[in-house]
Parts: sequence; structure tokens; C-alpha cells
Amino acid sequence: MVCFALTLFVTPYGWYTWVFAIAAAVLPYIAVVGANAGSDSTVTRAESPRQALDASPSAPDAGPAQPTVIRVSEHGRNTES
Repeated sequence: MVCFALTLFVTPYGWYTWVFAIAAAVLPYIAVVGANAGSDSTVTRAESPRQALDASPSAPDAGPAQPTVIRVSEHGRNTES
């Protein structure tokens, strides 16, 4: 931002104006590449193509379980009938 502002506001324009303009274009690129090129602390390893869980059930299947149903009834007043 400083180089961009210097490009616009430092007068009379001369060769240094081009230096500020080039720096305003190049320095952000260098900063982003430098920030992204930091050392990666995560360890990368290959994953096994096998499934993580065993496909065979440990207990015989008893069928689908009955779902739990919760019913909520709202009235305008707290009345008991």
C-alpha cells in the first residue's frame, strides 16, 4: 500500500515512480508466496485402501430398532383436560 501511495503522490514523476509501481505489483506476490511456502508441520502418509471397520457384525442382527417418537402438544393456556 505504501508503494502504491508513493507512486501516486510523490511528485515530480521520474524513474523512482516506476520503481514504486513495480514494487507495488511485485511485493504482494512475494509476500503471499513466502507465507504459503512455510514448513508444513503435518505428516503426510498413505492411507490403506482397506476398510477401517470390520464388515461382519459381532452380534446377530435383531432387526431394525423401533424409533423413539416424541410428541409435543402446545396449547394457548396451561389447561388440563
